[in-house]
Amino acid sequence: MMDNTFSEAKRIHDYVIEIQRDLHRHPEPSLQEFRTTKRICEELDKLGIPYRTTEPTGVIAEVKGTKEDDPTVIMLRGDNDALSVNECTGLDYASEVPGMMHACGHDAHTAMLIGAARILNEHRDEFSGTVRFLFQPAEEVLEGAKLMIAQGAMDGVFAGFGIHMDPLGKVGRVSLRHGAAYAAPAQFTIKVEGEGGPGAMPHLCHDACLAACAININLQSINARFVRPDQPVVVTVGQVHSGTRFNVIAAHAVLDGTYRTFDRDIHRQVREMIEDISAKTAAIYGCTVEVEIPLSGDPMINDPEATDLVKQSTINAFGDDSLYHERELNMGSEDFAFYGQMAPCAFVFLGCGEGYPLHHEKFKFDDDSVDYGVALYVQMAIDALEKYSK
Repeated sequence: MMDNTFSEAKRIHDYVIEIQRDLHRHPEPSLQEFRTTKRICEELDKLGIPYRTTEPTGVIAEVKGTKEDDPTVIMLRGDNDALSVNECTGLDYASEVPGMMHACGHDAHTAMLIGAARILNEHRDEFSGTVRFLFQPAEEVLEGAKLMIAQGAMDGVFAGFGIHMDPLGKVGRVSLRHGAAYAAPAQFTIKVEGEGGPGAMPHLCHDACLAACAININLQSINARFVRPDQPVVVTVGQVHSGTRFNVIAAHAVLDGTYRTFDRDIHRQVREMIEDISAKTAAIYGCTVEVEIPLSGDPMINDPEATDLVKQSTINAFGDDSLYHERELNMGSEDFAFYGQMAPCAFVFLGCGEGYPLHHEKFKFDDDSVDYGVALYVQMAIDALEKYSK
């Protein structure tokens, strides 16, 4: 098995695809993955793999090698929540839940991780140490990793690895980046309060809609004028809601948006600038603001040694170093970042080659890509056990 992880993955291809398609038909939103959790537990029971559930959803399973006694623990993670997207793929196993879809490949991540657990369990007499499998909920809202960590998911872990499907890469293409790979995300809401009145008499009002528009424009000066040019920063207002009808000046407005950075200090500074610019801009128009930032994450930092190991695992599994590519910076977010605060970690993108981007209503992947995913999970675990036990 140690020299044939790809062959082992191909052997159980139909098994993994069957699980993936079942999960795809029944997507569930973040922190409501109850059927998904039950399905994972049923498979682990069939395989005889010990596990425990986490609250409110999620599963932590372990396969312990029996070759020698070894305290090394390696973590593999697969997420399993879906998105509020209406599926338009036309697949015969399309979502049966209106308005919900696995548009990010989490169904595949979960199925591939079950497949990897099956292979490692069948060959546990060939390795030493423990492989811990995190079937994580709520990645899309950046809550799942923190919940699992709080419930002991990273206790005793020497290193960890995660895989994400990449529909813009050819099947089997492995890509990741040394160092900062994913941005620290944040969500913000700016509530503007003014004084409404008749559209024909603006001099008697304080226009919250006008103030909101000005705030949106002025926020774009943060990355253009207040942050060093060599530091990537994105500030995006995705929604502006204001007004009740065409001839009434709005008394209220709400802006919802996100900002992304790669540096923790700059992340804090951007937050302060959003608050300051919003308040001062609103004041010009006689309005006041309340700024809420309910969600904030950390940048995904790939550990250099763990990243090097992934490259070697790619060669070990597939015998082709051309499949490995250094990934470009990405302003997206990923709550796998929280695991990287606890132990050396690397987060991998796996080409699945169908063309539509993540979160798209027509997102799908080439079935052959799951063989690469299963094999890479297994190979990374075996190689990491060997490396970190020394």
